[in-house]
Amino acid sequence: MWLERLHVKNFRNYLEATIDLRTGISVFVAENGSGKTNVLEAVYYLSQLESHRLGDTQTLIRRGASNTQVIARVREKEGSEVLEVQLNDGGRRALSVNRGAVSQARKFRNKLRTVLFAPEDLDLVRGDASYRRNQLDQFFANYWAFHGRLRSEFDRALKQRNSLLKEIQKSTGAIRSRNIELLADWDDSYTRCASKLLLARHQILEVLKPELTELYKALTDSRDDLTVVYQPKSVSYGSWSSDEAIREQLHGALEEMREVEVIRGITMVGPHRDDIEVSINNLPTRTHASQGEAWSVALVWRVAEFDLLAARYDDPPVLLLDDVFTQLDSSRRELLVSRFPKAEQVLITTAVASDVPNSIWNHSFQIKEGEVIAVS
Repeated sequence: MWLERLHVKNFRNYLEATIDLRTGISVFVAENGSGKTNVLEAVYYLSQLESHRLGDTQTLIRRGASNTQVIARVREKEGSEVLEVQLNDGGRRALSVNRGAVSQARKFRNKLRTVLFAPEDLDLVRGDASYRRNQLDQFFANYWAFHGRLRSEFDRALKQRNSLLKEIQKSTGAIRSRNIELLADWDDSYTRCASKLLLARHQILEVLKPELTELYKALTDSRDDLTVVYQPKSVSYGSWSSDEAIREQLHGALEEMREVEVIRGITMVGPHRDDIEVSINNLPTRTHASQGEAWSVALVWRVAEFDLLAARYDDPPVLLLDDVFTQLDSSRRELLVSRFPKAEQVLITTAVASDVPNSIWNHSFQIKEGEVIAVS
């Protein structure tokens, strides 16, 4: 699949811009701070309905505007579709496909499949556990469409349970006792969502692990072992075949932590507290990886995602590369470039044109003062 046209209005620093695109490799050249990353962010937002950057999605709306629009014509083997997202000040969002309203995000997300490799991906190695959890959850939702709602369902259950715990903190006497009884009822729905999420994370890691190991060895041309291990805080991690055994463990852990949770007013048990530990030769990359090793891990993670999605679907995802060539040495660049023939479209941003290998230049754009100008 590939984008034929991208139109943005009041998106970040763009008042309005229309970009006509082609298959192959397109390079966006611009000085830092001029908005080149915003182009890829708009594509990614249309794909995932979230930004790859930290911060509230309200920051996507141009200062002084009441809403932002991202519209794209996406070409697939079966034809083309026009996708549109409008985000209004206050958080209300409107989605449409071929001008027909779409009420549920899960029916819109991944109409345009993308894989984005950006400097923020160093957080896969060195960042907070929440970043690794979010990336893993997003990937299994992209890889298995039927798992698309697991994370949102869990987040809703967690929010409701935390709300009840806050009520217990504030209540007294008979009302407090009644609320504690209600908490036991909430545990059933909460552990149902939590166990399904944990199982999906386990299953997608089993898919990712061999790809990551093989790619890392190929990239480093060494015997270094890259390992990725799920680290649950509340249950024993093993060869889970169903969510029932996980639910039993979660129930037991909730009972043990009941008094602590009531005192603190927050859920202490569940997948929102877990981590994914990445190691090289049994040393955690979070504390021991060099800058080069950190970039290697981030790169092979995204390349593995791209390869797996390309193999799973007839139309490979659009590959988005945000100012990463300057951070990669020749071997890492070679691994990345070797994936380009699999993609119908690759969109690259750079501040320095010479950072992008001459051999891959195809179409290019200059960005200046909020305008995107086709050069070739």
